[in-house]
Amino acid sequence: MPENTAPKTNHTADTAADPSRSLRLGVAGPVGTGKSSLIATICRAMAGELSIGVITNDIYTDEDARFLRSAGVLPAERIRAVETGACPHTAIRDDVTTNLLAVEDLEVDFAPLDLVLVESGGDNLTATFSPALVDAQIFVLDVAGGGDVARKGGPGLPGPTCWSSTRSIWPRTWTWTWT
Repeated sequence: MPENTAPKTNHTADTAADPSRSLRLGVAGPVGTGKSSLIATICRAMAGELSIGVITNDIYTDEDARFLRSAGVLPAERIRAVETGACPHTAIRDDVTTNLLAVEDLEVDFAPLDLVLVESGGDNLTATFSPALVDAQIFVLDVAGGGDVARKGGPGLPGPTCWSSTRSIWPRTWTWTWT
């Protein structure tokens, strides 16, 4: 499995230099694994304690942003959609300009924000966030999506700060190795 050589970001140092900068947390994972539901849960649980904003990514729609707005997890203006127009991982890893501008606009409009959640558009296990965009990432994995998924070992697997499984039963045939 390839080693993650991306530089680590230091949120404490970033906010010390710019107190208006929020903690930026990426939420990645394949389509349909529950990324939007996880973000809705985080917002419901933390909105009373933290000032939160959300950026969603979809290829040609604002579907995930509409889902979160309709769920009422945050005021609608704190949830913004980025329509990537291309492969979803491109906008979170390769050319993060549109997402970075959206995050910075949220930080200006609702300063000070404590947390900005950036949802990937849903992709395979290669969906990792650029460290220029987020400080840490959560990778959501749906084990019901197929027993072969975790063994494929895409770059998304070794990089996340946190893992979230949307199912409670792990196949007994999986072997996890932590390095």
